[in-house]
Amino acid sequence: MAFQRHGGYKKESRQFGAQRRASEARAVEIALRNLSVNAGFTDVTRLTLRMEGKLTEQSAEYFDWQTVDEIELMICVNENGKSSLQCRKDGKLLKSIPAKYKKDETVLQF
Repeated sequence: MAFQRHGGYKKESRQFGAQRRASEARAVEIALRNLSVNAGFTDVTRLTLRMEGKLTEQSAEYFDWQTVDEIELMICVNENGKSSLQCRKDGKLLKSIPAKYKKDETVLQF
């Protein structure tokens, strides 16, 4: 169900008992349904797809190579939908981000 992909609220409920998890899952489902209706959508799936589309638009720049000092970074999504952070230097793909860049603000945004 679409509501299971949203927010930390439901994720955090995993640490509690089954009854509480079910109750919180139901609360998330109702909240999303109300939000979708109030936003003018016919169902939660349409709201979810619209919000994911907006998120993709906002993140579009990360799907192209971005230069950070002497390296370049890009988010790559494979045919199965799994994303990974690609890093290259002088046109050569690196296995990982060099240690000196791991705390760089631009790198952390990825």
